[in-house]
Amino acid sequence: MDSLNFRPIGYFHGKAESPSESPRQGVLATEGVGSIVLSEDLDQNALRDLEGFSHIWVLYYFHKNKEWSPMVRPPRGGQKRGVFSTRSPYRPNGIGLSCVRLDSIKDKTLFIKNHDLLDKTPILDIKPYIKYADSFPEAESGWLNECVEYQVEYSDSFLNKLNWLQERMSNSLRDLLENQLKYEPTNNQIKRVKAKETYFIFSYKTWRFHFEVNDNSVILFDLKSGYSEIEMNSVEDPYLDKKMHQEFKANYSDSY
Repeated sequence: MDSLNFRPIGYFHGKAESPSESPRQGVLATEGVGSIVLSEDLDQNALRDLEGFSHIWVLYYFHKNKEWSPMVRPPRGGQKRGVFSTRSPYRPNGIGLSCVRLDSIKDKTLFIKNHDLLDKTPILDIKPYIKYADSFPEAESGWLNECVEYQVEYSDSFLNKLNWLQERMSNSLRDLLENQLKYEPTNNQIKRVKAKETYFIFSYKTWRFHFEVNDNSVILFDLKSGYSEIEMNSVEDPYLDKKMHQEFKANYSDSY
């Protein structure tokens, strides 16, 4: 095959640094904000007349992925699918495509919302979203029609702990939980989920989210530290977050 070379026109800057922090689709990131900073040598006239559009298409490079697979396991459906029937980042050419809300433009910086990009993502191109050409309400969704959607719910005690943690975390934890548990919530092949006798634990970094599954509902009822007492008393702090866990324990005696 012929080789094609592209040069990024700029880079994305946001809070999410790892794939686990990013929603499966930008529309799910209700609190997702970020910016695209274009290269200094790019003529600013390229942005002229774009500000009147509410949404834009962003083409970018999956810089965190170095390999691809013809069969992938998407977050919905449980089984492997051909990569071209999914939006998996593990593609022959690691090109991503996202429709995001354009909030504003200042000089060569585009401020966007509802995105699924990671920090330092190389941007390849920007195009306006045009409603009459890009929207097809009658479109079929193939195998996605088979997937069961779960309603994610929260107990009051859980929300109290979650709000405490959210004030100290950079990314939206509610978006993360909705993204991870809305489909296939107990599938430990595609997410960090462990089954207990009557409930499940979803792990995110050093935190543990406890939930139950009732019919088509996921009920998050507790949030705990992922550190044991022995680990907490150790001087080692590889994730530089033990102080936060100590404060969490001081506020919630049942945090382990």
